[in-house]
Amino acid sequence: MEEGLTKLIFRMAVTILFLSAIAVFLMLNFKTQALTKVIQDNLVSPKVLSDKTTGNVRKYTTGAQIVSSIMNVLETDIKVDGTDIPKTVDIYSFNYASIDASVNYDVSFSIDDNGVITKVIYIKV
Repeated sequence: MEEGLTKLIFRMAVTILFLSAIAVFLMLNFKTQALTKVIQDNLVSPKVLSDKTTGNVRKYTTGAQIVSSIMNVLETDIKVDGTDIPKTVDIYSFNYASIDASVNYDVSFSIDDNGVITKVIYIKV
């Protein structure tokens, strides 16, 4: 009688342990899938430029840096001395002579209501 009761308790304990292991595995698997989806969504979402500087900060750059940023593909539209340059500009057919590489340019940003930079404006100093 004692031996049969011991076997019953052992089998019940093994069954509960097995079911607990399956339940923990399924909970972790679903959380991992949700976390993986969040990470994938954030990796492929389009990048947004924003500026959170406060106060009156003056920014300067050289014409050579502007030319370099155009050659390395623009992240947003720019305007150089009144000439609009879209971010989809063809770097091979663009006239780089319109930008004086040896002159400093004052940099300002066109920012929308959400703080997203929509255009970078360069004005010759």
